[in-house]
Amino acid sequence: MIHNGMTSDTAARTLLRDNEVFASLFNTVFFDGEEVIDYKTLVSYENDQSVLIDHQDIKRRRDIVKKATIDGVECILGIEHQSRVDDQMVLRVGNYDFLTYMNQMKKGSKLNGVGTMTLYTGPDKWKKPRRIKEMMSVPKRLDQFINDWKILVVDIKLLNERKISCRKPREIVMLTKAMYEGNYKALIQDIVELKESLIIAAIFTHTKITEEDLPEGDEVRMCV
Repeated sequence: MIHNGMTSDTAARTLLRDNEVFASLFNTVFFDGEEVIDYKTLVSYENDQSVLIDHQDIKRRRDIVKKATIDGVECILGIEHQSRVDDQMVLRVGNYDFLTYMNQMKKGSKLNGVGTMTLYTGPDKWKKPRRIKEMMSVPKRLDQFINDWKILVVDIKLLNERKISCRKPREIVMLTKAMYEGNYKALIQDIVELKESLIIAAIFTHTKITEEDLPEGDEVRMCV
């Protein structure tokens, strides 16, 4: 195998640090493919979140976080990668988001909205809770008084690649689907142009590939 033991999380973080990829995924998921977020305006945001509560320093590290401007308003966008289904993901994302809000308050800045997606690249269907109320039993008469918290889980296998404007994530989505279905080699010959796309999809799906599987020619690194 040619990816030298790189994990799915490392591959995802490497991919999502690219502003073009990051913006393209959010535009696809949040805005149905409309290019609302301009990748050139994205600014990296600290992903080490910590806050002092009752004299205890609570620290969490998010995967990828960036500040964006949408319709003239600043906001904070984050992506959490999951290669496995996690039954506590609602609590984890809620923790990350609220720490982000509390850190903004600690700095004395106005609150910017926080939008988080969980990018799931595993083989199984996500059947675990997406809302905090799915994790508990609530008396019917009390339900309206219990706050709910929901997360957005984006299964890479269910993304519509035709709505993804950036070539790299578009190819990765197509390849990941094809690899899970066991019929990816035709894609390499007919469609795929980026070696990096093949490598990342192979890491996500634990598919064994060799140098002979890689597309011929130079890598193209820009989104077109």
